[in-house]
Amino acid sequence: MRDLCDPIDCPDCQVKPGQQHDVDCDVAVCLANGAQRMLHRIPADDLMALLGDIPAPVDGEPHDCGHDVWTGMRHGTELCVAAGWWVVMDSEFGWTPVPAGTTGAVLDRNRLHTHAAWSPIQHRWLELTPAGVGA
Repeated sequence: MRDLCDPIDCPDCQVKPGQQHDVDCDVAVCLANGAQRMLHRIPADDLMALLGDIPAPVDGEPHDCGHDVWTGMRHGTELCVAAGWWVVMDSEFGWTPVPAGTTGAVLDRNRLHTHAAWSPIQHRWLELTPAGVGA
C-alpha cells in the first residue's frame, strides 16, 4: 500500500512533482488563500448559488493566485496525517473522527478549514494552536 506522503503525479493535470499545475487544473490552489484556484474563475453570483450556505473560500478583492507547483501530494495532506485527522462515514452520524489505521478511514481535509490556517507566505496549511498559528 502506498504511503499518503509518497509523491505522485497530479491526479488532475498529470504534472510531475516540482512542475506548475496546468491553468485549468482542479487540484491547484490559490497561493494567496489556499482555496481551490478554479473557484476564482466562477462569477460571484454563480459561486453563491453553488455553495449555498457554505462560506465562499475566496477573497472579495481580485488578486493574483500565483503559480501553484505540484509537490506530489495535495496541500494539507502532511498536516492531516501528522495531526491524526481521519474520519469514517457512519450511517447514523455521518463523517465521524477516528484514529489513524481505522478500517475505511480517509483524511479529514475539512478540518483544515476549522483547525488550521493557510499561510500565504509559506504556501501551506498551519495547524492552529491555543497560542495562534503553529509551525
